[in-house]
Amino acid sequence: MNFDIDKHTILKVQAGSHSYGTNTPESDEDFRGIIVPPLEYFFGLKHFEQFAPNINSDHGDIVLYDIRKFFQLACAGNPSVLEIFKAPRIICLINFMHLYNLWDAIISKSIVRPHLGMSQSHMARITKPGRNCGIKGRDAIEKFGYNTKDACHVIRILGQCVEILQTRNLILPRPEANFLLAIKQGQFSLNFILEEAEQRIHKVKQLETES
Repeated sequence: MNFDIDKHTILKVQAGSHSYGTNTPESDEDFRGIIVPPLEYFFGLKHFEQFAPNINSDHGDIVLYDIRKFFQLACAGNPSVLEIFKAPRIICLINFMHLYNLWDAIISKSIVRPHLGMSQSHMARITKPGRNCGIKGRDAIEKFGYNTKDACHVIRILGQCVEILQTRNLILPRPEANFLLAIKQGQFSLNFILEEAEQRIHKVKQLETES
């Protein structure tokens, strides 16, 4: 990749806890967005999918998707990409307002599998400090018996899936931000988290069948 990222970025939004309403004074800033690379990346042999220099970092991250990959992931129901449509804080937007008119065309039952998959991925890390756990996650496991950040993600992602299936909309910051923040702060037992997750998974599957 040998082009100016900033000049080719057409959309950049604040993501992560700051968009969910679960940020604390210690929270890092995350950003997501869309890049339209130079023409040679469309018609030549050069390849580009995303710019992600600090992904899974303890110090925040930025992920800017090639516009083609962005729509591929959006149409597949990827939770992180769908959140870009509803991000409350836009950092950069260049001639791309019609993006927001595409939400209804993209939303379908296809969101269920990616949301369940991402929530299960976080669930698998709740008590096991894996490669991407980070110092904060390990400290949380030692203090509370589980990774509170991953637990917060599990409940949030499942809640977002329920909301989209019920209303075909996604609200950011999250209406249940205080509840999610309490999870993040370790105010609930692991058993409570697992039971809450199970209830939400059941609701998602019920809505998938009914819709």
